[in-house]
Amino acid sequence: MKATREIKTGVVAILVIILFIWGYNFLKDQNLYDTSRTMYAEYDNVQGLAPKSPITINGLKVGSVSQISFHPKKRGTLVAHLQLDDDIEFSINSVAQIYAPDFISGKSLKINLVHDGGPIAKNGDTLRGDVDSGIMGM
Repeated sequence: MKATREIKTGVVAILVIILFIWGYNFLKDQNLYDTSRTMYAEYDNVQGLAPKSPITINGLKVGSVSQISFHPKKRGTLVAHLQLDDDIEFSINSVAQIYAPDFISGKSLKINLVHDGGPIAKNGDTLRGDVDSGIMGM
């Protein structure tokens, strides 16, 4: 069976559409094969934390803040959506703390690990949120 010109054009069109979708997500810094997990942290005040702010554990970047929104049920509470790499394991009792890494840059978020033998945090869990007063608060 010989492939007709219409079939060849259809296959090429489908490949172009797939490449366009992949390229668009690549440029938005979103992987189609995303293996990260999403966790949440609740705050009364996010102190200038913004989406795309880095998340660190012991100084190593392990993810970023994907979104900040209001809690649907708790009035006045803000929820930070944390995108973390899939291979990092830590206790559910760990604290997601907002801090200023230096005077010039904006706010970042660090996870203070708690080694208490508690259950491991998994996708969809909510961590306790805290704000570091920093050098200006002292």
